[in-house]
Amino acid sequence: MGTDIVTNHSDMAPDRTPLVNTNRYLKRKVNEQVNYYYVKYDYPGLVWRNAVIFAVLHALYLYGFYLSLFSETWSCWLFVYTYAVFGGLGITAGAHRLWSHKSYKARLPLRVFLMLCNCIAGQNDLIEWCRDHRLHHKASETDADPHNSNRGWFFAHIGWLLQRKHPKVLEMGKKLDLSDLYADPVLRFQKSLYWPLALWFGLILPVSVCHLYFGESLWDSLCIGVWRYVTSLHCTWFVNSAAHIWGTQDYDTNIEPRESGLVSLGALGEGFHNYHHTFPYDYSTSEHGGYINFTTMFIDFMKFVGLAHSLRSVNQEMIERRRARTGMVVDKGNLAADRYVNEKEDKPDEVFTRPSSSVCNRRLSRKRALDINDNTLDGLYGKEFQPIDLENDQQRLTETKEVVKYLL
Repeated sequence: MGTDIVTNHSDMAPDRTPLVNTNRYLKRKVNEQVNYYYVKYDYPGLVWRNAVIFAVLHALYLYGFYLSLFSETWSCWLFVYTYAVFGGLGITAGAHRLWSHKSYKARLPLRVFLMLCNCIAGQNDLIEWCRDHRLHHKASETDADPHNSNRGWFFAHIGWLLQRKHPKVLEMGKKLDLSDLYADPVLRFQKSLYWPLALWFGLILPVSVCHLYFGESLWDSLCIGVWRYVTSLHCTWFVNSAAHIWGTQDYDTNIEPRESGLVSLGALGEGFHNYHHTFPYDYSTSEHGGYINFTTMFIDFMKFVGLAHSLRSVNQEMIERRRARTGMVVDKGNLAADRYVNEKEDKPDEVFTRPSSSVCNRRLSRKRALDINDNTLDGLYGKEFQPIDLENDQQRLTETKEVVKYLL
């Protein structure tokens, strides 16, 4: 279905630009910087290629999981697990903490090592991974967030890879400054040869070792390799989904990311997510150092041997101030309440209670938006990333109802 312009009087108010209609969304261009999108979530926009690939991978994963429990030799299992940890470091210590957030600096040998480890992980080249992650932080829980958890657990976990990108993700992703990434010759080299490198380090090499060295059959070696790969994918995806929905908000109750020890256990320390979104420049992504945080221990060791330097962190006094100002503190009189200081009046001794910022509150807000949009529109956002206050914006509310009529 092509793109056309809606010009009916009922669908376009006077003195307004027309709506551009596609099979997935309506767009109204306000000016050179701002577009309004009305997304049709009843049109799935499924990426069939990805759906088929993930279906096949998970079928092989189930057999590989069976082999890992009952048939695989201990030496082969130990190799596969160690290889998975190397791949995980390519994401956590490399793509995430080094290149996305610049939370520490690495010398050339370490950068090359982490780049190759990233090829083991097979989660797109580093420049693309960092672009999506920086956008995730800049536009967290909005339509410009590539894996917006407000669209549900499944979408935040794997659904965002099965659907076409939201137009706001495409628009805002192009505005990010990635010049520092393109300035790194290691990243340029990986991007130019990513698929050959990913196939060799992520598939051919581990399968060959299991088959030729440990004596596993070629088929079993392939399934074991897929088991390792899919498991590492889910460990990363749980940071996007579970760590944005379940857990505590110790540092900032105004954002959705949560603290999750279980996610940290599988993701090499990436589950302390409320802290990370509050202090994204801290190389440890946690105030607890190496506790359930293998990546932090790895970076500390790299600093000890001279391959990492300029580690950025947050002093404890700043953490405590932020925790007191916006974090969740259990109130003995009301365990379901958040307790915070009235910062506006600067009265540290005066403590107020408010309903806990929870998944329930977020779902209620989402339901209200769905009711207003008559179950055909969702996630309506205005300038940049600020959500529309539909109740206090009568003009936009009227405009939304006009679009609903058009879609119906």
